[in-house]
Amino acid sequence: MKQLGILLFCWFSSILVIAKPNTISILGNVKDKVKKSAISNASIYLPDLKMATTTDLNGNFKFENLPKTKILIQISCIGYQNKIEFINDSISTINIELEPSIKEISEIVITGISHSSEKNRTPVSISIISHQTLLQTASSNIIDALAQHPGISQVTTGNGISKPVIRGLGYNRVVVINDGIKQEGQQWGDEHGIEIDEYSVNKVEVLKGPASLSYGSDAMAGVINMISYPMVQKGIIKGNLISNYQTNNGLIGSSANISGNVKNIIFDVRFSSKKAHSYQNKYDGYVLNSAFKESSWSGIVGINKSWGYSHLHFSTYQLIPGIVEGERDSISGKFTYLTKVNDSTLQSKIADKAYLKSFSVLTPYQKVWHHKIVFNNNFYIKGKSVKLILGYQQNQRKEFADALLPNNYGLFFLMNTLNYDLKINAIESKRSNLLLGINGMQQSSTNKGTEFLIPQYNLFDFGIYSIFKKEIGKLDISGGYRFDIRAEKTEALILENVSKFLLTNNKFQGTSGSIGAAYQFSKKYFAKLNFSKGFRAPNIAELASNGIHEGSLRYEIGNKNLVAEHSSQIDFCFGISTPHITAELNLF
Repeated sequence: MKQLGILLFCWFSSILVIAKPNTISILGNVKDKVKKSAISNASIYLPDLKMATTTDLNGNFKFENLPKTKILIQISCIGYQNKIEFINDSISTINIELEPSIKEISEIVITGISHSSEKNRTPVSISIISHQTLLQTASSNIIDALAQHPGISQVTTGNGISKPVIRGLGYNRVVVINDGIKQEGQQWGDEHGIEIDEYSVNKVEVLKGPASLSYGSDAMAGVINMISYPMVQKGIIKGNLISNYQTNNGLIGSSANISGNVKNIIFDVRFSSKKAHSYQNKYDGYVLNSAFKESSWSGIVGINKSWGYSHLHFSTYQLIPGIVEGERDSISGKFTYLTKVNDSTLQSKIADKAYLKSFSVLTPYQKVWHHKIVFNNNFYIKGKSVKLILGYQQNQRKEFADALLPNNYGLFFLMNTLNYDLKINAIESKRSNLLLGINGMQQSSTNKGTEFLIPQYNLFDFGIYSIFKKEIGKLDISGGYRFDIRAEKTEALILENVSKFLLTNNKFQGTSGSIGAAYQFSKKYFAKLNFSKGFRAPNIAELASNGIHEGSLRYEIGNKNLVAEHSSQIDFCFGISTPHITAELNLF
């Protein structure tokens, strides 16, 4: 893996040295289609280049030193329909007329397709949860907010812990993308949440079903792509502060960031924190030990140039959630907790209101850290886009279950993951796109605790894929094919002359595929049909777990004879988009 990284680094270094990109500039003007008057302060965004600007008082905007290639541009303004246009390398001026509307109809999607595209012209089933919707949804974490959306639910074991479920499938069957790479945080456990700061997410794209050829094994149910805020326009530095409070669990959350673009050097730094006491419901009242604390530092620094962009993402996330056990007093039925009498004795006590509304967690509880650094690059070479993403993640998860020794952990999983992703737009024309890619990860997990649930292991994942799209008038056809190989090797462990874990070496391989079409009957009506096939290799917990899982209150035993899962799915969608109504009928 190290050798692969060195080779890729040398390759792209040489490309940057020899590449002399042809550049273009775009001058534009935005007007009201009805009144023919200029629209000021309209947002202009180039998603593939991660560049943004706004119109001036006369409705004018300008981009300079852009790569000479096909560019997708989105124009949006409050009170108007979004407008999406493709700019080819021969266009230098563009005049846009926006139609008044209370709905932002046209939206750009980027998840699992060959090129950024309009949502209605993408055959696969993709939903978009906007930033405004996220803000308006009362939730304790980002998955909590998404679970209010049709087709998405959650598995939750406490205030701060939620796992996504798409169309009834969850755990390692849903891939979560953040900062451009797969989020790897031991998502096989019931009480293992998604370690992402919800304040850092601008919008979310949800691809439903196994049509996600870009992400390989584990994306059988679909993909949830957490998309960060667009970069601010050149010459701007700004800050934001957001805070919220929730009455049910006393949640207090806040986040502050500062972002800027100085001579195409971009940056965005954010700090967020949350804390909540036990939540309440109509059956139990306040649920003891469902309190949690969360904090996060994150940031982006990079450069945007005529050859593309190179951005460095970094973050560190900490979560301390209590684990709900539900022990009750046999007479009153009230929640009880264990308190230390001396070094060898515990006493059960009834939880009073002070304990139920305390922001401190009781034993048992967890401490979770997730550190991440990602290099996200997009180079344009002779009009072709070459994207390279290299990422490193470290996930630390400790469980504390002994009330006599509340600071001594039992389980301690330490997992390190290296992600790699290389994509090349081999064909990039006005009506056709062909994307070729390879991606995967190298992962290792070590047991640092005194209790053992899963063995130590090493995993290597490799996938190769292609995705195409063809526009024929009002008809859009897209699809692709993918091949995956995964190798998982576990280490043996003997405790007190008893074999706890066996030495195993498993290899899985499989194919995925997708083919579909979208047809625009008119500006108001559209339809989609897509056929897809998915593949998923078993995870380590399913294959080899053997131990007490404190968080889920059960003894777990894996099955080393499991084979890979395969699935097939058909999706049909009929949609209506008008200035006042947006509706879709989705069948699968």
